[in-house]
Amino acid sequence: MTLDLAERGEYRAARACVMLFVLSTFISYAYVFGTGTYNGDFYGAPEKLGFFGQTGVLIAALIPYVFGWYLYRYFKSKNQRRTVRVPYQSVACVFFIVVIWFIAIAMKYDVGVIGRDAYVAPPFIKFIIQISNRINPFYIGVFFILTNRESRKTLWLGIVLLLALGMLRASLGVFLYVALALLIRNYREIASCVRRNKMKVLIASLLFPLIVSQLYSVRGTLRGDRPAGSSPPISEVVVGKLAGRLSSFSDSALIFQKSGYFESAVNRLDDLYFFKQAFGGIFGAEFIPEVTPERMLVNVSGGDYVNVSFMTGLPGNLYLAWLLSPAVFILNLSLVLLMCLAIFILARKLRTPLANEFALVLVLYPLTSGVGNEFSSVIISLLSFLLIFLLLTIFNKKNRKVASNFS
Repeated sequence: MTLDLAERGEYRAARACVMLFVLSTFISYAYVFGTGTYNGDFYGAPEKLGFFGQTGVLIAALIPYVFGWYLYRYFKSKNQRRTVRVPYQSVACVFFIVVIWFIAIAMKYDVGVIGRDAYVAPPFIKFIIQISNRINPFYIGVFFILTNRESRKTLWLGIVLLLALGMLRASLGVFLYVALALLIRNYREIASCVRRNKMKVLIASLLFPLIVSQLYSVRGTLRGDRPAGSSPPISEVVVGKLAGRLSSFSDSALIFQKSGYFESAVNRLDDLYFFKQAFGGIFGAEFIPEVTPERMLVNVSGGDYVNVSFMTGLPGNLYLAWLLSPAVFILNLSLVLLMCLAIFILARKLRTPLANEFALVLVLYPLTSGVGNEFSSVIISLLSFLLIFLLLTIFNKKNRKVASNFS
């Protein structure tokens, strides 16, 4: 694959995004052997799979990223036809309308706030919320960062609003999306800055664990979590919690470790649970089954959480599908492959130089979590973007035509 200078920067930026998740997986793997306990969602839980079991889970956890990377490389080498023009001046307008709307309903009705009961709103407002929920504000936020051609002030205002929405929803995932988007957008500048300011980068690296620790503390307060005794060391937060959130290694490993429990519990799952989850990601949460692998996992120790779930990771999810039957496994694996292809195909319909990188950023987290509705929510969001920009293009053409008739 021959790349020009600009494409080479995009290629390296995309590789850096993938490597962030790969590195987090290796850190989680090393953490397990260094401490004898899991990190992430099961921080402190003892591991009992042993070297060969954990290594097998490591290989399984890396395969989705290898697939995502080669999918990116394949589409990067292909030209795209029949694309939808992106009116860049309108992207910022659409983004600000969307993010301000979601901030308003998060503050007023707790829409999207993690750990809260289902929101209650007047019928008309609820109808608008259900329609607008087809657009993920963080996905359009990534697109805004990648394509923004306005002033730096506009860009940073948009980022601040995105982060504010993430904190209102008691979620730190928005920081990941912003970081990946900025890495893609400014890779060459970032790489040059790192080379020229090694001492400043070192100082920032030393402060990073403290910042992460404070963010987790704020998130715990927003979610109303109870303090769990003494807090872990600040450095432990990065490898024990942050790396565990960027990797599904511990979640998948625990499923294999408790295979005896899941072999019997899996009978509570609908054979079409993954399909229904994906369907729910498009048409609404009410279509998602009451029993899902993520809810089973969070309650594996006998809890009764309803509004909280733990990602199973793609290997863990597919293993549970295999326990149901080989046919369910093949169906779910096929759906994952088809939805990944759909994400790249739809993202590439947007006429922008960073369409492939945009698709890669959006597909990496679903490949990590393995949750059906996270794949499908990307697809419906991309379809919404295509429809919005197509309508804006048609509207702009009509306005120009009317203006020319009066000139």
